[in-house]
Amino acid sequence: TLFVDEVRTAVRLVDLVGVLVELVGREPSARSGFWHVAGPEALSRADIGAVLASTFDLDPALIARALSSTVAGPRPRDVSLRADRLAAELSVSPAPIATVPGHGEAHR
Repeated sequence: TLFVDEVRTAVRLVDLVGVLVELVGREPSARSGFWHVAGPEALSRADIGAVLASTFDLDPALIARALSSTVAGPRPRDVSLRADRLAAELSVSPAPIATVPGHGEAHR
């Protein structure tokens, strides 16, 4: 079950690695502080699940969708990150996970 009302900013591993490689190559003073590495799109957990299902040729109809209020206890609805510093200071930037090349193709 994936929630339709919880938002995340997913990032692909290849994009995360690209950011880390660029950061490691910088002078220590130029890479200090906090860096939010996030995708440029805020998606619900259910939407992220649908992208992953499509990417790996799985049936997205098998994803149960629900509201987070169906789970006991308070949950944060939006834990998306803003990557303004990343966009302003680095040459690499994560691509939207729903529009990357290879989306919808089977991975071997």
